[in-house]
Amino acid sequence: MHRETVYWMNISNKLNQSQISWFINYLDQSELQRYCQYLNEDKAKEFLLGRVLLKWALSNDIGIPINELTLYPDDYGKLYLKNHPLSFNLTHSGNMIACILSEGREVGIDVEFVPYDSLEVMDLMFTEGERRFVESKTDIEKVQEAFYFVWTRKEAYIKAIGKGFSIDPKTINVPLHKMVEKKRGFTYYSFYPSQDYLISIVVEGNLDTEALSLQELSLEELYNSDK
Repeated sequence: MHRETVYWMNISNKLNQSQISWFINYLDQSELQRYCQYLNEDKAKEFLLGRVLLKWALSNDIGIPINELTLYPDDYGKLYLKNHPLSFNLTHSGNMIACILSEGREVGIDVEFVPYDSLEVMDLMFTEGERRFVESKTDIEKVQEAFYFVWTRKEAYIKAIGKGFSIDPKTINVPLHKMVEKKRGFTYYSFYPSQDYLISIVVEGNLDTEALSLQELSLEELYNSDK
């Protein structure tokens, strides 16, 4: 039986030096080097906490100590574990990071900050049907919600199949009408973890939403988890 778990965390709180030092212990040498290359403090924090959340989730799921976990990127940048069937994916937007874990099948996840206006990319990314779906909304808030409903599903699907944007997004039609829908052998599921953020996941095959585990974590929980 397949099982999927989604974790998300709000990272708006400022990290103190003790927390930064502790979380850096989660990074391997290549990750630490990448972290130190960030000039923007927010981007560095985003990268650090993304890896912390993902490695904590993996360690919690498969029982391997965090300092023994090494994540490898494939040719398209999708991370994987060697010699283990667990699939996983990571996403971040604004002050939210999230990841999904699945045993034995491909998954993708995307989170977006809904109030942020990115409508100008529709010409490059959306099919004609997807554009009409968004433009059919009359209230600007509904337009934004419809836009990110499409966008998160499209990006999650691209991440699930693991080809990155080597695939033209306009060749992908995502289902548009229900929070849970199936298309092209994948199940799409969307939900709001908080008022301004939308998460969409895409899972290979069928998805039992009653068996899907959705878990919110806090920085404090993560910080204190190994102490």
